This record gives sequence, structure tokens and C-alpha cells, in this order.
Amino acid sequence: MHAKLYTFVANVLTQHVTQTGPHTAVYSWVPSSVVGSGVKSFVAGISTDNGVDYNELPFPLSGPPATSAPVKGLVAGHHYKFEIVAVSTVEQLDYSPVVSYVQAGPPSAPVGLHAAPKVGGATVSWSHPAVTGGLAIKTYKVTVTWAGGSKVLVEPGTVTHAVLTGLSHTKVYECKVTATDVAGTSAASAPVHFTPLA
Repeated sequence: MHAKLYTFVANVLTQHVTQTGPHTAVYSWVPSSVVGSGVKSFVAGISTDNGVDYNELPFPLSGPPATSAPVKGLVAGHHYKFEIVAVSTVEQLDYSPVVSYVQAGPPSAPVGLHAAPKVGGATVSWSHPAVTGGLAIKTYKVTVTWAGGSKVLVEPGTVTHAVLTGLSHTKVYECKVTATDVAGTSAASAPVHFTPLA
């Protein structure tokens, strides 16, 4: 990163990197009042080589100093480092503490899928994925298939069960579940098979 005029910004109150997609995130910060009123902007940088080199993150420099920077092109499982410095009329350079970050991949498959047959359907339940990368599950998709047809239900990420209705007691059904968060969609769970009660 290159800039001619800097001011001390080590007293940044908080810094966060929040994943927003499979390959994107937002680096945000809250500066301390120690930074002063003369700050024109902030220069944020990302390192992909454990802090050896930093590349400047582009974000608007007009108007009030920005307090976040979008990050693109991130790779799941890779380690990144972020740091920031303020730009003002004072010629002094000092960076914030380094923030380490790992981009998460999609969650692992839901586990423990179970089907409890009932008249005309079944209640299926499962457990949350063992691996989520610290991200919240947004939705679960329940897919039921049978000879000649299929049915899909989408449940909120806080729910780990679904009620299946309108099914026939003369057919065998297969059920699988996937989990989705901002990093993507998991592989399907191990299937369960059931026949509704008459």
C-alpha cells in the first residue's frame, strides 16, 4: 500500500471481517476518537502471504471517511490478514493491529436424518452440520423423491425438522437434506427411506 500522508490509527476500537458470499467479505472498522478530525480517508490492505505484502483494498475516498471495504476473490480455506491506516495532513505512518481471517467454505452435510412415518406422510428430522465455518445456516432444503415424482420443502436454518404430507402408503419414498449458508450449499445428507402409514 502506498500513501504519502498518514496519522496514527492504532487505537481502532474494533475490526471485523464478515463473510458475505462464497468468495466475498466485508472488512469493517470503528476508529477511536484519538484518530482526530483531520482524517481524510482510510487505506485498508489485505495480505495473502501471511503479512509479507499487502494490497490496497479499493473503496470510495470521497465524502466522510469510509469505515468498511468490500473484499472480492477470496478462496475458501485460505488465510488472509487485514490492516488499516488513516490518511490525514499529518505525516506519520502506523498501522492498526493485524486481523487474521479464514474464508469459510460451504457447510458439511446435515447428519442424523430420521423419518417417522405417519398417515399420508412422515415427519423428518436431522441435526445441524458438524462444520459450518462459524457461519449461520440460512435454510435447509428437504427433497423427497419416489418413482415418478419429487417434492421439495425449504425450512429456515433454525429448524431441524419438516412435516411431509400428501404422500401415498403404497409407495416407498427417499428423503435427503442439504444446508445452505452465505458460503454455499452442502452435499446432501445420507438418505432415509420410508413408507407412510395407511
